[in-house]
Amino acid sequence: MRKFAVFVLLGALSLPLSALSAGDWVGYVTYTPKPVPTAVAMDAAGLKWLKDTASRLGPDGFTFLGRRDADHWIAFNTKGGTWVLQVHDEGAKFNFRGLVSPKTGKLTVEKGVQWEGLGRQADANKSATLALEYAAKARAAKDLFSSEPMTATVGTMSSAKPETKMPPMEKKMAPSEPKKAVPASEGKPVSMKPKTPVPAKQAEPAKKEMAASPMEEPAAPAPAMAATAMTTPKMMPPQGPASAAELPWKRLLEGNKRFVSGKVTHPDQSMARIEEISKEQKPFAIVLACSDSPAPPEVVFDQGLGDLVVIRTAGEVATDVELGSIEYAVDHLGVAYLVVMGHRDCSIVDETLKGGDLPANIEAVAAQIRPAVEGARFLKGDLLDNTVRENTRNVVKKIKDTPALALAISEGRLNVKAAYYDTMTGKVSELP
Repeated sequence: MRKFAVFVLLGALSLPLSALSAGDWVGYVTYTPKPVPTAVAMDAAGLKWLKDTASRLGPDGFTFLGRRDADHWIAFNTKGGTWVLQVHDEGAKFNFRGLVSPKTGKLTVEKGVQWEGLGRQADANKSATLALEYAAKARAAKDLFSSEPMTATVGTMSSAKPETKMPPMEKKMAPSEPKKAVPASEGKPVSMKPKTPVPAKQAEPAKKEMAASPMEEPAAPAPAMAATAMTTPKMMPPQGPASAAELPWKRLLEGNKRFVSGKVTHPDQSMARIEEISKEQKPFAIVLACSDSPAPPEVVFDQGLGDLVVIRTAGEVATDVELGSIEYAVDHLGVAYLVVMGHRDCSIVDETLKGGDLPANIEAVAAQIRPAVEGARFLKGDLLDNTVRENTRNVVKKIKDTPALALAISEGRLNVKAAYYDTMTGKVSELP
């Protein structure tokens, strides 16, 4: 009778009960308010990795350890000092939520999968083992998610090493970049990004994600809307910092040096300048920057009226509106240089890292930044600062992948530079 009720809940009345055999997937099961402790434990390297992640998140923090879309993700949070590991893989029909002991790495299962012929404890053990396989692959930056139902069998319950191969997940990596796995003996995240910038030869296919997860947890998952994939025309190689194409960048850096040294000149800030630009404006650069108050481009570059086209959004995110503004400046004002400037301690990036429920409009901004969180997770160093830099690179890539702007770049009508503003020193530098 219990089996029949389960099938009713799953909408699977068309399947005969006799079709099930030992080990077959039956459905999802929730153990709360009496979660099931297990002897399944994360290995030493994995536990150190989670400790490092928890130290960056702080109390009541949330982050994705891996995410393809709203139906395929692995998340980690530190609510109330308790570690919570969650996995949702719709393709493999696997849902999991469990508590991880910060001292022992042992899992206590709150939600998992029920298999035919296994009891409550065995089901929990198997769910915990599979969850640790996902975590181990996330730590090693390996492929996570499958489009096929789960067929894994129960392995050694005390092991966190993967015994089941999961088919590939799309990664946000450069097309020519080789995969790099983390040795089992290492717990530190490693960089999955090249140290030098990669020319934008071809944009990666992007997918629109759904807005909510069937698990209804965590509350933070939301879509990251990506630019439409296209082939970017080949960009002309730069002729060096002294070339005519780089003169706007040189002019901006000279202004920033004046700002840092306290020798600002406040150029083009007179009534005569107002009269001049009322007739015709000829800005020499576009700056897409964050709307945070410590990062005003005209001030940090010591520029004046009519010198810059300034576009400011939280986290310098670029939606269709900002991309249209850039395109207008290029096509109608003849501006041939664009700087995308991120900055230290960006508040909206920090808010995105913390996770949790956000108001709808703020969530729309955070959704644009989340891909950078995933990319920065495997880089050594400060997670916030790495995410700021990664987000700036992502915005540059999105601009280069926009058809009209990609055409302008290929024709030599537009150059794009990623920059980083240190709000502690006032210095602006090129972002590799």
